[in-house]
Amino acid sequence: MTRIKLDFIHEYTRRGKPYRYFRRRGFKKVPLPGLPGSDEFMAAYQQALSASEPKQIGANRTKPGTVNACIVGYYTCLAFRGLAPSTQRYRRAILENFREKHGDKRIALLRSG
Repeated sequence: MTRIKLDFIHEYTRRGKPYRYFRRRGFKKVPLPGLPGSDEFMAAYQQALSASEPKQIGANRTKPGTVNACIVGYYTCLAFRGLAPSTQRYRRAILENFREKHGDKRIALLRSG
């Protein structure tokens, strides 16, 4: 029997019935109907694969224009993700301490000094 190797497929059997889901980090889990390789399975797989917007964790708690939103944006940018893991941990510790004290304040209203 030939097996198809597709990325982001999570498969398990429960009570004798197989279940297949498209699970990609940062995206919602999508159930995939039919057997792998079938037309309906491949159509659902392609649709799930082409989803362009990952879910943003805590997006409903983040108000635009605040220190919190600025820090969240920094965590997702390439400048932060390209840093060494030890540097990321160090900067995250500093930023989380700052966010705890000033996270709900508006960036536009902050004064220097």
